[in-house]
Amino acid sequence: MSQVVATYRSIEASYMSIQATSQRDALAVKIGGDKKRSNILNTQQQQIVDDVGISQEALQKFEDAQLIAKQLQDYLDYLNGRKDEVNVQIVPTNQEASVEIAGRSTKLSASIEVATYKEETLQITADLDDEGNLTSLSIDKTTISAEYISANISFEDTQFYARA
Repeated sequence: MSQVVATYRSIEASYMSIQATSQRDALAVKIGGDKKRSNILNTQQQQIVDDVGISQEALQKFEDAQLIAKQLQDYLDYLNGRKDEVNVQIVPTNQEASVEIAGRSTKLSASIEVATYKEETLQITADLDDEGNLTSLSIDKTTISAEYISANISFEDTQFYARA
């Protein structure tokens, strides 16, 4: 008596991962009042002011905006972890509010992972007698399949408002 065993195995696996991030920074500044400051214009800006004849009031507002924009950029860098400390000082010349600042930093992150696994096994077993005749035949098929899906979403929203 003889026995013949034939086995066929097929394995299929796949993995996919997608990640996306979106970040948006917004800043609004409202300047009022009349402050006296030293000139912070660079040479090219001063040349344009001299050639065009921009008013002193407009020049003061531009200088104020430049100083505030620098301080706000430093603050946004601090909020986003690009600086260890922040030093924002806006001091009004009188008791009335002369500067209003609003800012917002929004970050949205998403990731999706999908993994699939499929295994098929086919086993054929045959028993033959001494003359070569088939006495028994067994066919077994086994299928294993699995699927993994993961989705993660993260939303960070930082807002601030300052009035000086």
